[in-house]
Amino acid sequence: MKKIILLSVAIIISSLLIISCSKENITNVASYVTKGTWRVTLYQENGVSKLYYFSNYDFIFSNSTVTATRNASTVTGTFSTKYDDSKNKLVLNFGNTSPFNELNDDWEILEESATKIRMQDVSGGNGGADLLTLEKY
Repeated sequence: MKKIILLSVAIIISSLLIISCSKENITNVASYVTKGTWRVTLYQENGVSKLYYFSNYDFIFSNSTVTATRNASTVTGTFSTKYDDSKNKLVLNFGNTSPFNELNDDWEILEESATKIRMQDVSGGNGGADLLTLEKY
């Protein structure tokens, strides 16, 4: 009986540690992205590069707002982070402003560091994946 209780306690503690570590990454992503200027270094829709949409735009994230600037052109949207479907996500919304509305989604975070954030969005309809990478500039 003691073994069953100890095993149950160990499973509960392990589960809590895994959940807390996953949710901790959300805080890391938010702290990373709000420091400095970022650029899109990869944007693919179903394996087709569309990086040219965002070429040379500087992205600055601050207070739930994301601003993309290139020369005199500025586009503003919102961002947030969340833990959903057992995944850490960065949520972007630029409204209807084309081509930035292509980024409107809750992006699953695949890899994050202080200088690089790799993400994907798997489409519900055809199952294709869009890829987005931001790198600190």
